[in-house]
Amino acid sequence: MEPTITRGRPDFLLLLSVVLLACFGMAMIFSASSALSSLKHEDPWYYTSRQVKFACIGLLGMFVMMNIPIRVWKKTAPYLLLISVVMLIVVMAVGSSMNGARRWIVVGGFQFQPVEFTKLALIMYISSLISNKGERIRSFKKGLLPILIVVSFISLLIMKQPDFGAVLMLLFICLTVMIVGGVQMRQLAVLFLAVLPVI
Repeated sequence: MEPTITRGRPDFLLLLSVVLLACFGMAMIFSASSALSSLKHEDPWYYTSRQVKFACIGLLGMFVMMNIPIRVWKKTAPYLLLISVVMLIVVMAVGSSMNGARRWIVVGGFQFQPVEFTKLALIMYISSLISNKGERIRSFKKGLLPILIVVSFISLLIMKQPDFGAVLMLLFICLTVMIVGGVQMRQLAVLFLAVLPVI
C-alpha cells in the first residue's frame, strides 16, 4: 500500500521569484527590441507584447499543473519522456534547418524546439525514478546506472541536431536533480571525471 501524499502549501517565494524573473525578462526584451520594433512594426511594444502573452500562458499552465496530483505526474512521466524521444527523432528527419542545425519543428506557423520539452520530461522522469527507488538510488547498478543510460541516449539524439549547448544544460539539470534526490556524491564525482575529457 502506497503512503498517502498530502498536498502541501505552494512555495510562494518560488512563485514570486518566477514572476519577478519574467518581469525582468520582459524589461530586457523591451530595452533590446523597442527600436527595431518601432522601425519594422511601428510599435515599440510589438515583440514585448508577444512575450508577455507567452509568459501569461506559461504562468497559467504552471498554476494548472501544480494542482495536478503528484501520482499522476509519476505515472505519466515515462510516456512524456517517450513522446520527447519521438520528437527528437522527428526533428532530425523533418525539422527546420537553421545555420546547419535541425532544432525546430514547425506546426501551423508555430515553431518550437523539442529539446525544451525534453528537459521538462527528463526532470519528471528522473524525479519519478528516484522517488520509486527510495534508498536503492544510492546503489550504482540499481540507482545511477538506469538514469545514465536514459540520459546518455537522449544526449546522443540532441548531439545529432547538433546542439552541444543544450546537452550541457540537460546534463547540468540532471546532475542537480540527482544530487537533490540522494545519489551518492562519490559516484557523481567519478562520473564527472570520466566524461570530462569528452566535454
